[in-house]
Parts: sequence; structure tokens; C-alpha cells
Amino acid sequence: MIKPGLVAAAALMLGVAALSYFAFRNDRQASDLSGVPPVKVSLVSFSPTIFQCTEFTGWTIVKSPDAQYPPEARRRNVRGTVFLAAYFEHNGNVAVAGVMSGLGFGLNQAAIKAAKEIKFVPSNSCGRSLSEPVRIEYEFPDGKAKPIPL
Repeated sequence: MIKPGLVAAAALMLGVAALSYFAFRNDRQASDLSGVPPVKVSLVSFSPTIFQCTEFTGWTIVKSPDAQYPPEARRRNVRGTVFLAAYFEHNGNVAVAGVMSGLGFGLNQAAIKAAKEIKFVPSNSCGRSLSEPVRIEYEFPDGKAKPIPL
């Protein structure tokens, strides 16, 4: 997008360049501009059309595999929730940014592995797929996923 300020600056630079050319064309001093034809500089204003779209559809989960309950966590009877920060990307992949709150004993790794296998239809706005940040919660011992938009 061309900005009006850039157009004005370019026009001013062209005007200065033209004045310099005419001033020194006949070996004249820069201060002697008599007889130099005037340079007309016109500023052009652009008013870009802003396209506003109100069409939006959120993501839809197609497949959400359960996280496996690791043997170490089962042996210690660890229960709780693992919170992951992730992105549902525009191409349908899940990118896990990290563990927001974990439990240890292999549960964090199990949650990350299961989150990367989630299949979904990405959000869509005006025909363009979007990437969105999400928080994914895995409740253990059952390992069920619960994606929550941020």
C-alpha cells in the first residue's frame, strides 16, 4: 500500500532534483534561479479502500485422541490436569508452545504427544484459514482433551 506521506516526499524530492538540474544546466550558481522555469509539484492523495469482513467460523475438532496414562503416574496414582499452550495453525496442524502447568511423571509428555495428534478444521474468516492460540487441558487419569480458545 502506498502511503500519502511517501508520495509527498517523492514529489518534493523530484521537485528539488528538477530545480537542481535546471539551476546547474547552464553552469549557473544555485542561488541564481532567474530564468529557470517553475517546477509544478502536485501532491497526490490516495484513499485506500478498506475491506471489512464479518464472516467468521471457529475451528472444529475432527479427532481428539486421549492422552495415554503413563505407567509411572499410574503406579503413583497421580491425578490432575496438564495445561498446554498451543496454536491451532491455519494448515490444520497443532503447534504446542509449552506446558503452562504440568504434573510430571510422564504426564506432560503424554499430553503434548496427544495434542500434536489432534485433527481439526481451522478457523475461517472471509475464505482465509486462520491460526489461533488455544489452551488445551488434559485431565488425568482418563486423558480426555479439552481445547479452549484464548
